[in-house]
Amino acid sequence: MIRGLEQASEKLGISTKSKTVTNSHSLVHETSPDEIPMMYRAQVEGRCNLMFAGSNKDLEKWKDEWIYPKPDEPRYQKNEPPLGLDGTIYRIKVKFPFRLLSNCGQDNIIRPIMGKNGIPFFAGSSVKGIFRRACNDAQAQKYCGDAQNLSPSSVGLRFHGAYPIGDWAGTRKVTFTGKEPEVRYRMLDVVHPQQERQVGSEKRQGATALASVSLYQPTLIFEFSSADSEIDWKEVETIFWQAITLGFGGKTSTGYGLGGNNDQRSIIVPPSKTYVMLTGQGVSPTLRSDEPEFRPNLFKASVRGHFQRLLAGVVGDRQALDKAVQRLFGSSSSPGIVQLFWEPKQDITYGKYGSTPTFQAEGRLHINSGNQQDVDRIEQVLKFAFIMGGFGKSWRRASHEKFHKSYKKFEIGCHWELAKVDRSWIEIKSLNDLKLFLQNIHQSYTTQFGQGNAEPLNWRESWHPDRLSVFAIVTKESQAIPLFHDEIYKRTPAIGGKNPSDTRPKFMSSVWHRMLPIEDGKFLEIVTLFHAQSQVWKHESRGNQLGQFVQSLKDISFTFVWGKDNP
Repeated sequence: MIRGLEQASEKLGISTKSKTVTNSHSLVHETSPDEIPMMYRAQVEGRCNLMFAGSNKDLEKWKDEWIYPKPDEPRYQKNEPPLGLDGTIYRIKVKFPFRLLSNCGQDNIIRPIMGKNGIPFFAGSSVKGIFRRACNDAQAQKYCGDAQNLSPSSVGLRFHGAYPIGDWAGTRKVTFTGKEPEVRYRMLDVVHPQQERQVGSEKRQGATALASVSLYQPTLIFEFSSADSEIDWKEVETIFWQAITLGFGGKTSTGYGLGGNNDQRSIIVPPSKTYVMLTGQGVSPTLRSDEPEFRPNLFKASVRGHFQRLLAGVVGDRQALDKAVQRLFGSSSSPGIVQLFWEPKQDITYGKYGSTPTFQAEGRLHINSGNQQDVDRIEQVLKFAFIMGGFGKSWRRASHEKFHKSYKKFEIGCHWELAKVDRSWIEIKSLNDLKLFLQNIHQSYTTQFGQGNAEPLNWRESWHPDRLSVFAIVTKESQAIPLFHDEIYKRTPAIGGKNPSDTRPKFMSSVWHRMLPIEDGKFLEIVTLFHAQSQVWKHESRGNQLGQFVQSLKDISFTFVWGKDNP
């Protein structure tokens, strides 16, 4: 085993500085634990803990030892081999426009299987699985065999798996003032489970960011062979591309492994029942390296969260709620039936507003599911998200860059609009239209999930009329943003997310603010207040500010629309 560690260390360019000591009884081989490569250490605290995505020295060292690039040609990169039929091997190249994720099931981090030289490898069984689902019965038996007879002569196709070529790690150089350039890799992905914290449920989930590895905009080579010299490779490739349309790897419902293409094929859009064209701007998500990256999985996160809020307003049984959410969106043990795919129509534009990384995006959001009823339900939740807030980081606030330009400190909020061709998707032009929409969606959920009786859960953002108030005004400029910066209001957890003595926010705001475009350069400015948990409205020295804040809205002509008129 010790010799194996030495060989592994030599491959990684690491000296173990080990020595052999002889005594009268035995030979003792001494190696300092700190000199053992991270890949071979126990995945526990104090040895090699890769789980957390923050300032994690174990993760950085582990990553550097894995990748270990050389100046001229990083050894973790493969060149493109001959495509099509090359001797006995048939190869197909696929490019993925976002990310690709696979879990080897080892360590305490999601990562792909590591093949020779640390190059990720996707098993032939995985490729066979996606290929088979695109076959009809005859094709499945012809190319994949059947459960009763899996001898080599009965299976027409051999699946050799897949591997990336080129720079799958997302390498880039970052230069800081007065320092040498640093090499960073966008393959270190972030999983940030904070849904329970966002909706304010009793589970009180923390905001810890977890690390994972996903290949960044990779190009994969899929390899096949066959004992049948007469095999129809054209048919094989046709079936393969049909399979790739459905996605490859994990987390395909959030956009990972979707959109496969190559030099002869444009981005393949998965089959969808409906779609909508959106343009948006706001605070950009960032990777561990602080690099901005617009991440299409933000749409599923938003829709799932709002579905929970709407259910929590009518379903008092947490188990029943979880069952309904997991059926549509999946869980750690099984996938959901809803798939959202973001088809970009232009390159994402990144910038900065003050000290905050920002994005501008335009694309088509596709929705697919097992049946039309579920698609209609998800489309309704998507409309709710679009009307009442937005998508992505800081969605509870309207974009300050767009609506409060005098505030230069940093960007807060986001702003989303419909493309001109889809403006009829949202038929809201007035306060009454908004009122009817909110009445109808709550009644719909009461009927479908609450058996006619809306019994809310005690969550901060349960969508029930007794627990919230919606106010709105038709305007050309924001009237409410100055209230969010009022020295008293912004020092309450409900609005500013912190108490006067806090140096940074510790709470989720209990107020949503949206500038919904309607027509002729006008907006429906919407402010939603959640007030069932009254303690979050208390100022440390000034007392409860809810009533005063409501009066401040009325003083600037906001009208009550839905919920509780006098909270």
